[in-house]
Amino acid sequence: MERVFIERVLIEVITMNKFSITLVLALLAIVFVSGCSTPETAQERGFRISQSWKLDRRMFIDDSDDFWLIDKNSMLSRFHQRLGY
Repeated sequence: MERVFIERVLIEVITMNKFSITLVLALLAIVFVSGCSTPETAQERGFRISQSWKLDRRMFIDDSDDFWLIDKNSMLSRFHQRLGY
């Protein structure tokens, strides 16, 4: 009697493990197949990249000025002065 009960419990546990593994794999497949990007044209992508490069150049100039102590920080800059402190 006890052995039959243990066998039934083991069968249910194995079935639940198979179901949970299948569910997790299905959810991962949905996430990887759907993607997270927004559609954009080649022109929009180029504009976004150029804007990013422009901002990086401006911030590099500010950082190099701070490193060489060429110019003191002012509160008039539109860039974040204390980012990460």
